[in-house]
Amino acid sequence: MRPVLYQLGRSGDRFTVGDGPLDLATMPRPLFIGRLDAAARPGKARIAVNDPWMHLHHARIVEGTRSPTQTSGGVRLFIEEFGSKNGVVVNGAVSPRIPLIHGDIIETGRTFWAFVEDRGSEPLLTSPVEMGGIATWHPRLGQDLGRLIAAPATDHVLVTGLDGTGKGFLARTLHQVSRREQRFVHRDCGEPRPRKIVVDLFGAEGGPQGKLRDTGSGTLLLENIDLLSPALQERLASALRAGAFIPDGKARSVRVDLRLVGTISRSAQDANVLGGLVPALRDLLTTRVDLPSLEERACDLGLLLDDFLSRAKGCQSVAGDVCRVLFRHRFAQQVRGFGRVVDAAASLAVEDRGGKAGSIELRHLPFAVAGADATRAMLAHAQRLAVDDSDTNKPPVLSTTGDDGQPLGDPSVLGTPSPERPVDVDIEALVAALKNTRGNLSATAQALGCPRALLLRWLRDLNVDPLSYR
Repeated sequence: MRPVLYQLGRSGDRFTVGDGPLDLATMPRPLFIGRLDAAARPGKARIAVNDPWMHLHHARIVEGTRSPTQTSGGVRLFIEEFGSKNGVVVNGAVSPRIPLIHGDIIETGRTFWAFVEDRGSEPLLTSPVEMGGIATWHPRLGQDLGRLIAAPATDHVLVTGLDGTGKGFLARTLHQVSRREQRFVHRDCGEPRPRKIVVDLFGAEGGPQGKLRDTGSGTLLLENIDLLSPALQERLASALRAGAFIPDGKARSVRVDLRLVGTISRSAQDANVLGGLVPALRDLLTTRVDLPSLEERACDLGLLLDDFLSRAKGCQSVAGDVCRVLFRHRFAQQVRGFGRVVDAAASLAVEDRGGKAGSIELRHLPFAVAGADATRAMLAHAQRLAVDDSDTNKPPVLSTTGDDGQPLGDPSVLGTPSPERPVDVDIEALVAALKNTRGNLSATAQALGCPRALLLRWLRDLNVDPLSYR
């Protein structure tokens, strides 16, 4: 087990991605963490960080023994305050000295770190592996992406990983960087009607010509490919090997020159992950990538946040308390959930500034992510607005409970108002639209006849998670 410290990035006017990994097993102790400064005294093992909000010798990492109650013995690492007299912040809690555990999020000044106990055998990366819009510091994922980049564009690919880890995004990115001609075509194989999926893939006389033919020389993404029947998998493998197939009800064969990307919604760590594939199809999917869960990719949290912010229109700034919440939260929808929360928060931040570039603050996060901190931030913001609009210097007293006595933002109460909640929200129409569109935000906003930013604000204020309608 290898202790590694990853610098995720620094919050502020613009989120700045951090540097690479530090292998703590090879570094001397005590190891000091401090501000980059030419006046620093030589002779100390030191990590210098370009963060003016840090002390010259802010904190240090030391060794300590494990407690008698722990099952594994040996040395354990601790982080403790040194030059900073405000304690060390680990997972949002302040302490003068605290043991480090896998997955801990550490703050020094405005810089965030992730402590990882790496159990893999792959060497640490000296630079992030990048493929299109995908970047990673994760050693195993980096090796997989390296093999995928080097693979011929004719190789078929299998991508494994839990729901929400980015399998579809990886397939689309691969199609773009491989510069394959023609289209990117997608099909979910979890179709309960076998005949329909046969027609969708291979076509039929008097019906659709089929996705194998539609794809041409492009890329065909088959999600949940292991859910195809064995007979259909055999037929697909035969068509790919021969480079041609005969559609149902026709006599002439159709040429196939596509690249297949199949996905399985299970981790490669699952011993039976390939059990749903017939040998003929399994042997064709020669290039394989396993996408780790978001929890396993703690080293990539800074890269992911920077990528999501770069896609958000007019919003590159994020407050430190927002970084603290986002980096610590366990998103049920993995990378997909992380990205959607950042996108929604960025839209609210830009709306608050009248369409101008804004900074994501705690009050822009949904209650399901930020909890009571988001409610307190919204209350404080509403109070500031009330003071600004008042002719008196006496701040108004805002109630923290609703008419029923429940605290504002209590997730058990659907429709609990916040100080910013519009009074004309039709909850029944909102829920019905979410059900009809299966949680698609753009389609829901169109159905309700409202701007997408207003819909996001309603969802936040009502503690409604659109992902629950999928």
